[in-house]
Formats: sequence, structure tokens, C-alpha cells
Amino acid sequence: MDEKLTGFLTTEYRMGKGKIAPIDLLLLVATLVFGLLLRSKVWMIGGVIESEIVILGDMAPVMKGVSIGLDVLLAILSGYFVFLLSKSKVRGFVTYAIVFLLPPVVMASAMWGTGDGAYLSAVLISLIALWKDKKKTAVVSFILAALLHPYALFLLPLFLAYGAKYGFGNNKVLSLFSLGLAPLAGVISFLLRQSASPYLFGRAEFLISCVLPEKLLSYHFPNFYHMVG
Repeated sequence: MDEKLTGFLTTEYRMGKGKIAPIDLLLLVATLVFGLLLRSKVWMIGGVIESEIVILGDMAPVMKGVSIGLDVLLAILSGYFVFLLSKSKVRGFVTYAIVFLLPPVVMASAMWGTGDGAYLSAVLISLIALWKDKKKTAVVSFILAALLHPYALFLLPLFLAYGAKYGFGNNKVLSLFSLGLAPLAGVISFLLRQSASPYLFGRAEFLISCVLPEKLLSYHFPNFYHMVG
């Protein structure tokens, strides 16, 4: 019986273009459930309250809920990107689990409701598209990421180097010119974030940076550590 069960759990079955074993699905689902339970516990703490100022206000449930959904997307994209790079399913699963259970990622969604998963997911989509030689999709996703958060511009040197060597279309000059939209999008994002209202997901980091800057681990915690993770 043990051998039959082991065989069933470890046998890979074709799913679409790839193969996956039941034990893989169990690990994916178990990590997802554990991560969601962890976030629910953090959520129940009562939200972000600093110096008797309720940061998120009435929008907290919506902002946190959407942000947690973005965490799931971010973890899946991270694992998939590592799988593409390494051709290792194990490394992809480990990356998915680490990103989804990383404390700054959990805090960012379940407590802070910052929605950093939005711009980071767009960053990963641009990298995945670049890896698959879908150049126009990569540029559009990168510009979108910069519009969502200026931190995405940390990838600009990579895109400039790639565009200078390979181009993103038939004309390399036009390719590099199109990348000029990314810094512009980053500037627009930065200006919008000076007020909390246009970017609801920026409300917590904006208010805390204004009222309690000594609480920040980096500029607008937890973005930097979220990105590194």
C-alpha cells in the first residue's frame, strides 16, 4: 500500500505543456493555505495603528484583500520565472513558497495593504516576456510597472542594455526611445504618490512617512525589503 501511495504521489502527469505530480499540487496548495491563514492572523491583529492613527481607514478590507490576491500572483510568477531560468521545478516551488511566506510580503498585504505585489508582478511579467523574446510585451509591462511604482526603474539599466544590443522592434533607436516612457511613468507615479488619494495602496506608506518617519526601515517601508525578497 505504501509503495502504491508513494508511486501515485510522485508520478508526474501531463498537464498542458508540462508535467506535475500530485505531491507537487499538495505542496502548492498547502503553502497557499498556510500563507492565507498566516495573513488572516496578521489581519486580525487590528490593522496598522500608529500613535492612535488608523492608517487604512474604511478601505482596509478592500485594500488588504486585493493586496493578498496580488501576493498569490507575485509568488506564482516568481516561482515560474526561477523555473524558466533554472529548468528546476524544485527551485521554482521553493521560490514560490519563500516569496509567499516572506514576512515583509505578509505584512505588506495583511497589515499595511500597500499592494506592492502589483508593480512587482508587472516587473516579473516584463522579465518573463523578455526571456521568452516577447519584446513588445516586455516593454509595455515594464512601463506599467514604473507607473505603478517608481521603484520599478531599478530594472531600467537592464532594459537599456538589452535594447541597445537587440532592440525591441525593427528599429533600435525607436526601441530605446520607447523606453523613455518608463522614466516618465516613474515621475508621474512619484508625483501622484505625494498625495494618498490617487494611489490608495500608497496610503499607509505615505501617511507613515509623513507622520512617523522614524518607524521606517527604509524609504517607505516595506517596499524596499519587499522588492529584495
